[in-house]
Amino acid sequence: MIAPILNQGEVRTHGDRVANDCAGSSKSWAQAYLYAVERMGGQGVALGSDVNGLAGLPGPRFGTHAATALVGDDRRTGERRDQIGAQKDGVRYDAPLADYRANRWDGDAEDGYSPEEALAFEAVALARSGEDLARADSSEHSSEDAEWIRHAATGLRAERPEDLPALSDDPPEGDADATRVQRGAFHARAGTDPADIPDAQTREVCRHVGPIWRTFEDMHGPTRLVAEALRAGATSTSMSTEWLTTGCCPTSSRICEMWG
Repeated sequence: MIAPILNQGEVRTHGDRVANDCAGSSKSWAQAYLYAVERMGGQGVALGSDVNGLAGLPGPRFGTHAATALVGDDRRTGERRDQIGAQKDGVRYDAPLADYRANRWDGDAEDGYSPEEALAFEAVALARSGEDLARADSSEHSSEDAEWIRHAATGLRAERPEDLPALSDDPPEGDADATRVQRGAFHARAGTDPADIPDAQTREVCRHVGPIWRTFEDMHGPTRLVAEALRAGATSTSMSTEWLTTGCCPTSSRICEMWG
């Protein structure tokens, strides 16, 4: 029996069953697993975690921590963002995102998401979490960034533009005001083309938040729920193998997905 370690880092591609397009994630582990299955004749292959050691666990496919095995790889500069953008079909959960806070979005910015995009991630996560926006934990941010996150989350939660304050005729200089952040975020969720938004500041917020909202939609993909699979009679072992080999493992916020 052999047991490929879960944290494979960056590995060679084996076959075409699972795309090897997210370095250090469950997709990397799948290459080693499928190679081992082939060499072992389809039997005697287990999952090796070494959780009580120093081996680590796979990184996520989505968010600011995605494809971290490429961080510091000078020979593949620029590939990380492409790999992050290639990810689809996340795991669906039957509960809202529990932890929206900044620690979920503090991944290395090298060839990944910028600090400004990390704020947008937190705003979307906050909006989807169900947390009372007035009591949201923003202790890791400046007051300016904390207010931007709250206003963006307000706009993302709005059902209609009429639910938001009307734009003033004289916008403030510099950063977008609260109303424009809210309206820009609303348009981002609605899928409005930024080019169709007359107000410049609102348009820029929409352009900034829209791709992050769509990334969350990709994360919340079609892979079936854990509870749904259990009701259907799946075993924990079969589910682990299914999710790992498809790049969708729900066992940890840092294993394959960033949902938890």
